[in-house]
Amino acid sequence: MANADRIPVVDDVLADKYRIERELGRGGMGVVLSATHLQLEERVAIKFLLPQLADDPAIVARFLREGRAAIKIRSEHVVRVRDVATLPGGTPYLVMEHLLGRNFEELLEDQGRLPPELAVDHVLQATEALAEAHALGMVHRDLKPANLFLAHRADGSPCVKVLDFGITKGVDAQEAVNLDSTKSSIVMGSPRYMSPEQMRSMRTIDARADIWALGVILHELITGIAPFDGATMPDLLAAILQDPAPPLRKHRPDAPHGLEAIVARCLEKDPSARYADVAELTQALAPFGSASARVSAERVSRVLWPRAGSETSLAVSIARTTIPTIAELLPEPASSAGRAMVSATGNPWSATGATRSKVRAAGLATVGVFIAATLTTAILGGRSAHPARAPASVETPLIVAAPPIAREPEAPIEAVELVPAVPASGQIAPATPSSVPARPSAPAPAKRRPASAAGAADHIAPGVATASSPEEPDLFDGRK
Repeated sequence: MANADRIPVVDDVLADKYRIERELGRGGMGVVLSATHLQLEERVAIKFLLPQLADDPAIVARFLREGRAAIKIRSEHVVRVRDVATLPGGTPYLVMEHLLGRNFEELLEDQGRLPPELAVDHVLQATEALAEAHALGMVHRDLKPANLFLAHRADGSPCVKVLDFGITKGVDAQEAVNLDSTKSSIVMGSPRYMSPEQMRSMRTIDARADIWALGVILHELITGIAPFDGATMPDLLAAILQDPAPPLRKHRPDAPHGLEAIVARCLEKDPSARYADVAELTQALAPFGSASARVSAERVSRVLWPRAGSETSLAVSIARTTIPTIAELLPEPASSAGRAMVSATGNPWSATGATRSKVRAAGLATVGVFIAATLTTAILGGRSAHPARAPASVETPLIVAAPPIAREPEAPIEAVELVPAVPASGQIAPATPSSVPARPSAPAPAKRRPASAAGAADHIAPGVATASSPEEPDLFDGRK
């Protein structure tokens, strides 16, 4: 009988290679122990199903499903499974990577709530794992703070891990285990984070149930409290099924309005009113996170939107690029007299001339046409990875010619003072013959127009002060 199995204790050696060190945690279905591989000298975490549950085929199937799901998902945001085996009596266990850090439930107990930007960053890292799971047809169905673990990479940067894919739907289509008919004492999911449709039926849910759970988690990370609660289990279920979600800013007034709208959409009772997938959700969340949030959103989009992702990214990159004008590419005259001449003639060197604006507008219009064509191709189905090439007989000029450049005469001439006419508007207009004084009858020292400092000021951009993101909380190992 499997019930005869005994969970190993400290200093026991499991399978002749794992020495048990200490207990890391215990739940309603299993216990996790820390151990060291004797040959590799590597620390691992070993998760055991409780022996008294090992006689139930449905529970054993759920336990083993976690290992298969983790192996199928290659994201760094899923805990890696190294081995699957059973004790002599048949109780299964999983050998997994050992994580240092703490889960989000412990994080909330210590800090109460997180800065909105940091909360967005953490949730977006979790969506990277979910994107791969959803692309494989898997729905987690048990997302909650206790199943999100905050670990760290070798460089110290945070790395969120999604745990417990044990009740994942759709991992193996050949399994005929009816999860809805398991023992009433086994709750398939955590009620506080379950979507309304998941409460009604486990059979009909899809990836939008995970989006609901992410909305609940994000609300709790930012405000410190869950959006739905009740004194009893029936009260909690009634609130989730019937009550509207409370506004995020009711408990966190400093949160951005846009972020409040995103959480509210995640918590729509009707699944069709939520985001269609986590890629759409991450695109909405990314502006409220740090630079790493945008990286996560890009990765999620490439997983769930593989055909349009590269074209959209290219168009966005081009749209953000500064387009130089021809005036910025041409050399500027060295002498002040030359600068006065080209300024008076409207040459594109003039920082305020209309020609420079026209050249820049032409360049931006060309790029706009390219971006529109690229996005149209992606939206209409992407029959080709590139826009159709125009016939050879029809060519669209992409180079805008600059006006003729006035050159200084080789022989020296006597410079004359250009006295600009000042119209009623107060703006300086180019010099006209009527505004140029007559040449003096007697030789006089040449008067040159003083160099203007305005041109230099036009190229000086004011400094932009950037606020540093909040420091990552000091995390440490040692929790059970």
